[in-house]
Amino acid sequence: MDINGARVLVAGATGALGAALTAEPVRQGARPAIAGRDRSRLSRISGAHPGVPTVLFDAYDPASCARAAGVAVGELGGLDAVVTAFGTVAERPQPGMADYSASKAALGAWLDAVRREARGSGIRVLDNRPGHLNTGFADRAVTSTAPPMPPGGDPDRLVGAVVTAPATDAERVRTAPDGEPVVERRAR
Repeated sequence: MDINGARVLVAGATGALGAALTAEPVRQGARPAIAGRDRSRLSRISGAHPGVPTVLFDAYDPASCARAAGVAVGELGGLDAVVTAFGTVAERPQPGMADYSASKAALGAWLDAVRREARGSGIRVLDNRPGHLNTGFADRAVTSTAPPMPPGGDPDRLVGAVVTAPATDAERVRTAPDGEPVVERRAR
């Protein structure tokens, strides 16, 4: 998939990683729609990219997720890709984050199955599984207090790998223990 001209929904665009996963595809010619749960941050991100459709959504609400996809399809005339920019600890779960880590691991298993199911239809699925990145995530617990986190990787390096991965027919982008992006392709 060529990113230039691609219609991309960035879900979670209001965070540090989501903002970067919006800016880089725009720089390369993509046409994004952005979705996030914080109205003021969504407005700030859209202000940096005039004309980009926006929609409020909460990943914990399935109806909200469906609505975000519907708005993006309507505004962009279809979708070529969906990028989720939330969730990071499926590969290396941290103490105090068991439920969160399990939900991300379940999403990864679901994406593996969907990838196999959709392959015959020409639909490609890229599973983005970064480890902990220096995005401020450790300071923003969904509930209670965030557990201590190890040093994070460089989010800009991950963004570069995620944006170029579809052109290489990759199936997954993850980070190695040292924070370096690892692009995994299907064995031919």
